[in-house]
Amino acid sequence: MLNLFILCATVGFTFLAGSLMLGHILDSGEGHDGAEHVHDGLPILGPASLSALLCGFGCGGFLGIKLGLPELLALVPAVGLGAVMWIGSAFITRLITRLGSGGRSAKASGYVGEQATVTVAIPEHGVGEVTFTSQGEVVSAPARSNNGGAIPSQTVVTIEEMVEGVAVVGPSVDQVLTLEERQRAAALNAASKQNQRS
Repeated sequence: MLNLFILCATVGFTFLAGSLMLGHILDSGEGHDGAEHVHDGLPILGPASLSALLCGFGCGGFLGIKLGLPELLALVPAVGLGAVMWIGSAFITRLITRLGSGGRSAKASGYVGEQATVTVAIPEHGVGEVTFTSQGEVVSAPARSNNGGAIPSQTVVTIEEMVEGVAVVGPSVDQVLTLEERQRAAALNAASKQNQRS
């Protein structure tokens, strides 16, 4: 039994360290059919949480045996410490995820008003892609039109809002002015032709 506890602690610690290094602790827990969205959104089935559970189980059992407990009774501190580390890791993961998503949302809100170029054509009632420069950084983001219409590639647009990471775009100010100028010119031409006829 002692060897089992040592194995669990070693494997759990290794995977926990690996998940932290690879950034899995920032996982929002949206994968695997939403199975991780339980217990008020705690990612209890995330890699960091499961690794902490295994590590805590092994460490608790190891300490129990070292304190002179029989092997069966050593399961009590094993299960107890495993549960504490499991839920604790889930809470920490959720906290870091919320802090990270808050920072990303604040950054995305700073994109509103930026001029962008459509790099992947936006189909009618569909999603394409735009590229723009924000604070010296080239950014690409999925995009849809503000009225559900199609927008061809290479069109210059303005980001009006960000909705769940998708840029809602409309005609740029330059395009609106150009359209108004064309309408004004057309009206003047029509008036001129009418004057000539009269």
